[in-house]
Amino acid sequence: LRDGLGDRMGTPRGWETRLIEIRNERTNRVAGLCLHPVDLAVSKLAAGRERDFRYVRVLVSSGLVTPEAIRGALRETDEAAARRIEPSLDRLSR
Repeated sequence: LRDGLGDRMGTPRGWETRLIEIRNERTNRVAGLCLHPVDLAVSKLAAGRERDFRYVRVLVSSGLVTPEAIRGALRETDEAAARRIEPSLDRLSR
């Protein structure tokens, strides 16, 4: 979780503190750590693939994230990643 992994993934700084633990009968009580939906959306948009854009569009349409929340997270994102994400955010808002 360290050594710049977040920068390579395009996630906002502090993503490690927002990880969500999933542990239940379906996981055989083994814990899995998942990105917060906004961090996941930022990472997907930073990747720049059309399939990831579609994934984020579903996150938005289902109400799990908002374009405004993603835009807010860009303040804590690597500058190069934030520049890559901006055009996708404009598409999401249409």
